[in-house]
Formats: sequence, C-alpha cells, structure tokens
Amino acid sequence: MGLVSGSSVHARSFLHDLYSRVVGFFGGEVPTYSLLMERATMESTANLMDMAKKKGADAVINVRIDNSATSDPTSGVFFYSHAYGTAVKLEKYQIDTTEQFPKFKQTT
Repeated sequence: MGLVSGSSVHARSFLHDLYSRVVGFFGGEVPTYSLLMERATMESTANLMDMAKKKGADAVINVRIDNSATSDPTSGVFFYSHAYGTAVKLEKYQIDTTEQFPKFKQTT
C-alpha cells in the first residue's frame, strides 16, 4: 500500500518555558516538557493511523518515530514529532498440514 506518515508540532506558553528554565537551572526532570513531548508523539502516531485508514490499510509495519526540539529566547520551545511506516493490507492464509511440508493456502 505504501508509505504513511503523521506529524505534530507542540509548544508551551511563555510561563511554562520560564518555569522549565528555572527547573533546568537546578537540574532534574522538566515535567511540562515531558508531557509536551508525549502529547506530540501520541498525536503524530494518531495522524499516522488516520492516514493508513484513509488508504484502506489494515496495519502499519516498520513504524519509526523521530522527535526533536528547538528553542530560542523569543519564540520558546517547540517539540516536533514525525511518525512514519509502511501501510499494509492483510490477507488470510490457511496452513495445509496434511502434507509432509505444510503449504500456505490463501483464503477469502
């Protein structure tokens, strides 16, 4: 069926960025950014699945997710998530076990 993908870009408000910089200064996990990255990843994956459904796919295989972030003092922090994979249509097969070397037979 072919390549399918989904992407998402998320940002936080200035106040979240300010809080995160204070936490980052002292060290430790920045929960607002962890949540932001999780949401961006979930949304890009959902977009990937929507695209696959529109193509009539039953499944997506070999899924990859790329995440990145940018930051500057003026516009704040942005998280980018891009998910991509191969959409496939599944077919039903039955194994013929009556022979010495089983064979797969396609069923409808």
